[in-house]
Amino acid sequence: MLRKSTTIATLGRAVALTLEHYGCDSRQVFEQAGLDIELSYNPNARYDSDKMAELWRLAAHTCGDPAFGLEVPKRTSQVLNPAFDAAFVSSDNLLQALKRLCKMFHYVSEMGQLQLTHVGDSIFLEYRMSAENRSILANESLDMLFGALIYNIRQTIEPNFSTKGVYFSRPKPVDSEAYRELFRAPIYFDQTVDKLELDAEMLTKPLLGANTEVAKLNEQIILDHLKRAERDEVVLQVRFHIISRLPYGEPSQDSIASMMHMSTRQLRRKLQELDTNYSQVLLDTRHEIAKKYLCQDKLPLSEITQLVGFSDQSNFTKAFKRWQDETPLDYRKRHNPAS
Repeated sequence: MLRKSTTIATLGRAVALTLEHYGCDSRQVFEQAGLDIELSYNPNARYDSDKMAELWRLAAHTCGDPAFGLEVPKRTSQVLNPAFDAAFVSSDNLLQALKRLCKMFHYVSEMGQLQLTHVGDSIFLEYRMSAENRSILANESLDMLFGALIYNIRQTIEPNFSTKGVYFSRPKPVDSEAYRELFRAPIYFDQTVDKLELDAEMLTKPLLGANTEVAKLNEQIILDHLKRAERDEVVLQVRFHIISRLPYGEPSQDSIASMMHMSTRQLRRKLQELDTNYSQVLLDTRHEIAKKYLCQDKLPLSEITQLVGFSDQSNFTKAFKRWQDETPLDYRKRHNPAS
């Protein structure tokens, strides 16, 4: 089962606040998109990116403003992770800040990635994604992304900051005045890549109040969070497939990798990057579900043996004693005194 991409749920709070600014019922729009608006208050929650794209489209339609995405940046600073903002503000210059942004952007959305390219006296910040994701992504979210970057730089670092050019793959809107007002630069629509063209000299000017140590620390906070989130997701998928196959015997790493639509080598590498391995995930999964089954006093030990992938009850007993330092029956009696 392929893992769906997700977006930080607190970004939904900015959408909700903007809807309310227009006098619209944000809760109703979230319900239409199939999203729980309460999650938008949770900094650790994530939304399915497909549903988030639908939220963007519904929000723009509901408030009747085709430039809805450009209004949202005024409220993003209230909802994005503070460490993310601090890492940006504490950088030595804007180029360093953008490099950090590219590295940490995965925290905000998994639909695509930001890349920097240097051409002559210009630096391009490009938003790259697969053709499939581009067909799903709402134009309003790209408006917000570029708009939020410019708006926040002006609010926190350089009030007169401007770009050399803005390039959108989206069609030109009927009224593009709001785009000209925000970006203060030539705007090109129907382009092959979504990107901002920035002045290289401006990006390398030192920033007042920069604190390299704070920036590095906050960057690490975000990267650690991403690693934990990725670990949770990858391991969760492996465990899900292991549980589904255990009743038929101990599943091999090859079979689980195939079910996850990746090669065994890819799965092994992903788990290694997350400081674990397939054998450990298999062991932890068996241990955890064995304890859950043993707490159900109506399940006979012979059935539990099969459910956790053992063909022989004595082998299961030996394994459980290694895991828990007590036999399955002792564990069951301790948790079900009446059994």
